[in-house]
Amino acid sequence: IFLTLYHLIWWNLVIGVEHLDSALVIERWRNPLWRFFNVALVSFAMLHGLNGLRYSIEDYVRGPGKQAAVKAVAYTLVLSVLAFGIYALVTFDPALFFADR
Repeated sequence: IFLTLYHLIWWNLVIGVEHLDSALVIERWRNPLWRFFNVALVSFAMLHGLNGLRYSIEDYVRGPGKQAAVKAVAYTLVLSVLAFGIYALVTFDPALFFADR
């Protein structure tokens, strides 16, 4: 909860979306702690969603075999998207992305 509240308060109230630009993103992205913060935020959000999906599967999918199959597909998809998201956050270089703009 702390990560989410900090993210919302910092970017929406302290910085303000009207002041958000590529220079600010590049400046923040140079600090490894901000990358770790973003990886943690995305990881907790995705795992929170996966836990909710698990409860829904257990409530609405009947039969232990069907539940296991649906959970396996859901876990594979969510963890694959999470891995791709972490990879993108760790390897993204905003200076290269915004160099042509």
